[in-house]
Amino acid sequence: MSITSNLQSLLMGFLSVVPKLVGALVVILIGYMISMIVRKMIATTFQKLNIDRFADPINQSDFFDKSSFKVVPSAIVSTIIYYFVFLIFIVAGTDILGMESLSQLVKDILNWIPNLITGLLLLFVGFLFADAAKSGVIKACESFGIPSGKFIGAAVFYFILVNVLISALGQAKVNTQFIGTNISIIIAGIALAFSIGYGLASKDVVANFLVSFYSKDKLVIGQKVSLEGVTGYITEIDKTSLTLDCGDKKVIIPLNKLAKEKIEIYNEKTKLID
Repeated sequence: MSITSNLQSLLMGFLSVVPKLVGALVVILIGYMISMIVRKMIATTFQKLNIDRFADPINQSDFFDKSSFKVVPSAIVSTIIYYFVFLIFIVAGTDILGMESLSQLVKDILNWIPNLITGLLLLFVGFLFADAAKSGVIKACESFGIPSGKFIGAAVFYFILVNVLISALGQAKVNTQFIGTNISIIIAGIALAFSIGYGLASKDVVANFLVSFYSKDKLVIGQKVSLEGVTGYITEIDKTSLTLDCGDKKVIIPLNKLAKEKIEIYNEKTKLID
């Protein structure tokens, strides 16, 4: 009798759950269909409004240009909203089943989605800023005649991007204290090594730049000068060197020589340069 009674109790319990289970499955199925429809509508609307063009600066950057991965705002936003709507119906389904722990978990995910969106927006803006900073550094290095401008620009880009990524993860409620501390130590070490190495390697270039700044009003094209036993007329001055026309030859002299050697400037009429 006890076995029969237990089986009956088990069967009655199962039968009492079946309507709730069916109801939950129906709600989830309806939610899935609605979520798919909303996703399609949003993606189509974004494509008609050509919202994806705002991601062109990112997709055309060096970081993504050679990669098969592309940032498509219409797909990203529609996918996030799809899961947001679908999770709402999952919460309703779990409530029908009386599964409070699962329902609370899904609610926590729903509450986290706005933080995820904010983090993605921060990452988007930060990437644009990092790419703009990279381009600015490269152009500045080229204008000042500093070598390895692309390398320096890339270092600035990744430095900013890593910090923005950490901030975006923090905005998304991801604990980044351990990651941030270790990355900061690594970045500081790399920056110190790069500064020392690059400073030693480019000291002559920096000297050329400083001399060109301080001597720009003393030397002009067409003057006859003598330096290190070489006499000729200045035909060209840039940020790293000056070119002398010595008649049968042209001599290029690094500007840092002006800070170390005596230069003689003749008072005779300057030579006209073609």
